Amino acid sequence: MNRLNRQSGFTLPEILIAALLVGVLAIIASSSNSMNGSIFRATYNQVQLINNQSISRALLLWAKNESVLGQLPTPYSGGGYVSSVVNMNSGTSADIALQTFIQQQNVSLPEANDDNFAAHRVRAYQLVQGLTKQMPLYIRSGPLVTLTYDFGVIYQTGCGINDSCATTTPPGASPMLTSSNYASWAAVAPDFGTAYASTLPLQESMLELTVSRLLTVRSKLLDAYNQKRLGAAPGDTTDWFIAPTGTGAMSLSGANAAANMGCYDGWYPLNFASVNVLPQLGLGQSEYGVTAWGGRVEYCRDYDPTFSGALSPPHYAALRIHQSVSTASIPDGITAGNNVIISF
Repeated sequence: MNRLNRQSGFTLPEILIAALLVGVLAIIASSSNSMNGSIFRATYNQVQLINNQSISRALLLWAKNESVLGQLPTPYSGGGYVSSVVNMNSGTSADIALQTFIQQQNVSLPEANDDNFAAHRVRAYQLVQGLTKQMPLYIRSGPLVTLTYDFGVIYQTGCGINDSCATTTPPGASPMLTSSNYASWAAVAPDFGTAYASTLPLQESMLELTVSRLLTVRSKLLDAYNQKRLGAAPGDTTDWFIAPTGTGAMSLSGANAAANMGCYDGWYPLNFASVNVLPQLGLGQSEYGVTAWGGRVEYCRDYDPTFSGALSPPHYAALRIHQSVSTASIPDGITAGNNVIISF
């Protein structure tokens, strides 16, 4: 029997079919890898945005609880970082407090200054201070006061800590934050995930607290005045507004009203130990003798901006603070524009 000769290897159609299958599988694999890469990038970007938003909240908590004036912490530069969030190696109470607030916002400390991946792509934090806004003392009415506030931005860069772009000021591709561009500032790719931190709402809440204190003092002074006035004889010119009492009490009587913003009895610093006006009213000097920022509150027992004369009825009193309330400045003498007066 003759054997049929059999061809070894693959036929041309088989090779073509195999090549087609390999191509299809390659396309599928490539598409899958691309999809996986896209999903990873989207997840990474979302995580960094959430971290930046959480850090923004931590910075504002620090401003509220650790800064007397309600200011944001300054950016940290050191240890290979330029304009980042926090000094991890510092033992100061301020830095430890910021680290605590960051952790309370569910951000691990290794992720505070960079993304904590192998390249350690740095997280940038820029800050502009000294921004101002004028608004009425009573929020919607009253004399104008000036609030000073901070504005910060936190964003993720594509710069590994050993890359040259991580050492620029600011790091990454985004522009410098300034008082001129803060309202329109935006991150420039590949930087992304911007979160903002403004202390203006905090300053406004501190103003509300200050107004509450001033109105409480005014109400107590009026109550005390009226209790004494009710027993006075007709025509009595006695000033029944409370004066400092006791050994060593400060006396400012006989002041020149024309040179003293209408005060005939001087402006008493309500937080001074020698001025016990608030204790007579049952109020603490450390709380009611200052604004929410620690600026001095001053008190006049005989106030008359029309200069009709000392102890000239009807009697008025007044409280005075510095117009730039959030700087904790002391009322500055006779410059009317730099002071806010509440008369009653």
